[in-house]
Amino acid sequence: MRGHSNSRLFKGPTCPSWGISVLQTDVNRPGCNYDSYSTYQILIRNQLRRLFLDLQSLLGPVQTALVPVVLSSTGGLLCLLVQTRYGRIIDRTRELLKLNYNAEVDISLEMLFKRARYAKWSLFGLFFGISSFLTLSLIILVSILFPGMMQPYVIVSVFLVGMTSMLIGVWYEVLELGASFKGLSADYSSYKEKKESRLAHT
Repeated sequence: MRGHSNSRLFKGPTCPSWGISVLQTDVNRPGCNYDSYSTYQILIRNQLRRLFLDLQSLLGPVQTALVPVVLSSTGGLLCLLVQTRYGRIIDRTRELLKLNYNAEVDISLEMLFKRARYAKWSLFGLFFGISSFLTLSLIILVSILFPGMMQPYVIVSVFLVGMTSMLIGVWYEVLELGASFKGLSADYSSYKEKKESRLAHT
């Protein structure tokens, strides 16, 4: 090193302030050799590596705890969307029930009842998925406080149940959208037929 041409480097004792082994000259110096630039680089590099490992160990539980929260929020937004459509279907059905019976009203009521049934099962699936993810958050908290062997299997099982329920809910909502478009197509076809018949009579 600089100023010590005849000195040689060897692995010195553990630094009390850093807790790592450092390079030290054979000159009698206590503790860690902070005068050496290379030793200082090693200290900083090891400390940064240790800090990075600590951050990785902290990010694991944080990511595990955030996954159910994000999925629950997503399920809540989907429930809000489906519930809004479900309320409109019910309002439209009640309006048609007040009208006199005819073929068009009967067809519209059947289509609306079909859409309401799809929306109902969609809400059931989404609500069950949200409940599963909230339960999963509690299980993760318990597993952090009291780790055990069976908890990973329980976490995976509850997660799969929640995801399956949400996928079922989304699928029923897709069916409801398809039924809605089918009803709109039927109404448009009926409108075109009436329009053509009126044009034919004039």
